[in-house]
Amino acid sequence: MQLSQNYTWLLTDVLGRGSTGCVYHGRHRTTGAPSAIKVLSVDGMRRPPELQERESRVLAELDHPNIVRLLAVEEESVTRHRVVVMEVCSGGSLHSILNEPENAYGLSEDDFLQVLSDVVAGMNHLREKGIVHRDLKPGNIMRAFRADGKATYKLTDFDTARWLEDGEQFVSLCGTEEYLHPDMYARAVLRTSQPRAYHATVDLWSIGVTIYHVATGCLPFRPHAGPRRDQKLMHQITTRKPKGAISGVQEQANEKITWSDTLPSSCLLSECLKALLVPILASVLEADPGQCWSFDQFFAATKDLLQRELLHVYSLPQHTLHRVYYHAHDTWAQLQELLSGLTGVTPDLQLFFNEGRPLAATAAGAAAAARGHLPATTPHDPVVLASAGTGQAQAAAPRQIELHIPTFSRNTDMLQDVHTAQDAASAAIQIHRLSDRVAQEQVVARRAASWIRSKFEDETRTALQRLAEVKVRRDAAGDLLHKTRRLCTLATRQEQLTSAPCGVTEVEAAVRSACGRLEELEGRLMEVDASCAPGGDLSASWCQSVGFQPSDCSVERLAVLAKLSLDTLVQFDRDLQQRSE
Repeated sequence: MQLSQNYTWLLTDVLGRGSTGCVYHGRHRTTGAPSAIKVLSVDGMRRPPELQERESRVLAELDHPNIVRLLAVEEESVTRHRVVVMEVCSGGSLHSILNEPENAYGLSEDDFLQVLSDVVAGMNHLREKGIVHRDLKPGNIMRAFRADGKATYKLTDFDTARWLEDGEQFVSLCGTEEYLHPDMYARAVLRTSQPRAYHATVDLWSIGVTIYHVATGCLPFRPHAGPRRDQKLMHQITTRKPKGAISGVQEQANEKITWSDTLPSSCLLSECLKALLVPILASVLEADPGQCWSFDQFFAATKDLLQRELLHVYSLPQHTLHRVYYHAHDTWAQLQELLSGLTGVTPDLQLFFNEGRPLAATAAGAAAAARGHLPATTPHDPVVLASAGTGQAQAAAPRQIELHIPTFSRNTDMLQDVHTAQDAASAAIQIHRLSDRVAQEQVVARRAASWIRSKFEDETRTALQRLAEVKVRRDAAGDLLHKTRRLCTLATRQEQLTSAPCGVTEVEAAVRSACGRLEELEGRLMEVDASCAPGGDLSASWCQSVGFQPSDCSVERLAVLAKLSLDTLVQFDRDLQQRSE
């Protein structure tokens, strides 16, 4: 047990290790309140005093919910090593969260947006204070929990931070390889470039790599052998990246780099969010300072994204649930154009339903804010979009999700088996997650089809009522024609009457033709009415579609398989630890 003036900690209770010190889980000696105790290592103590004090001085100037809070600066009672006491973040680092099997393909959309919001807010506070972090990465972003149980993310580890005004430059090197700006990487890792000065915007490259990592579960730039085993190729990938590309991966040794300007299909983010996020990533992942965004541009773009309203929309023609992000001031017409781009259903053909009730905007309402016309939505209770047209809407892209399905080697290698078990557990969890989403969408589809069927049934019955009225008028017209014919027979100028432009013969022929069409229409409407009725063909085909059925228990079975995969991973990891001991 180690002590300082007001705090105590165990050397075995380690929260994290760094190049200059170690962080322990400690408590206040009087109140018992938990804290994070950072004790400088021998290497850390060898640094100049001003560098040893930098982190505490920086933290003392910062006061923000998304930056870890400084509690005290003390000395260890025996060694007199410097001790920095900070608030403890019990949720662990973002790096450890991303290493969990369920996050191997990135965080869920809600969690991702929470990370993005918190990190951007913390970075903005740093810029307001004229501070550059210089080591932004998932390992330096901690998760804490508020009193309501919700997670919040905080920037930490300000060992390398320094004050840097706009336009000012620095020459010292710091950071983590995979997240370093290419210019800093060349000098710090490859040691091939001459000393040069860097702007604070190098933090934007680091945050771009971090955002990509959080969204996808992997780094954007990856040589086949790994970023630390093939450092020259790693540098080539980042510096030769085509404009607009947000990732470059070498799939096999000695193969060309595969560039991409989109996020991978395995990413859990919705298509609408991807479309908003990709331009931001493309604009900060630029090695050329002249092409890279400024902090102001980055903050403006992320603010625009994070302040949007969320609308859950189920596209019945596509059988797809969309998360739609729109501005609160967008008009109904603008929202319709946005949905048209996502679904292919043009605004003039769009029909909206919620809980069985049609949603519509008047001509005046089309120019008003869409927000006033829309109910609160959830994935289980979305607005349903149908098409009034007879043609097919834009088909949704097939869900071809790229997953890494590993196979165990026949050779005994416990470490390799742990990695294989982790990949297998990650894939099993992802498959279960995707199947659960499909099953939920099918539930919404059946409900939506029921609503459409009810509307179709109501309109059909209305049409039959109007048809009955038309038939009454048709019978009256027939009776009038019959009387007119009798009068014409008695008339002395029957030929002139018959040959007149609106003569009885033409009228009688037109009525007979109309009667035939009415009879045909009535027959079709009766067929539609019968098919809409419970047990009818249309009702059965829409509301009892083939797919996941509750009786199949498909999703539950996949959940069991995912749990077994996790149990296997835990057992393999335990065996490896016992062997190493």
